[in-house]
Amino acid sequence: MIGGKTLLLLHLGADRVVPRRHVLAILDARSSRSTDTDGFLRLAGEQGAVETIPIGSPRSLVITVDAAGARRVHLSPISPLTLARREPY
Repeated sequence: MIGGKTLLLLHLGADRVVPRRHVLAILDARSSRSTDTDGFLRLAGEQGAVETIPIGSPRSLVITVDAAGARRVHLSPISPLTLARREPY
């Protein structure tokens, strides 16, 4: 609990967690490759907004936005199906 509220976290792999309320999208890193996705990742990388979890190859792209509006792309080694099952939509 933080400030009397329960904070639900989504584990992305290794020691990385993000608040569930910050998750915008969970995408399959292998099947969602397109020129648009590549351009998005390139731009996010140029802005320093890509975080790679250093265990295995990326299987998921997890796009988050925090309370201040900062967007990040997390490259997770966990499959998108597993992450989605952890996320109570």
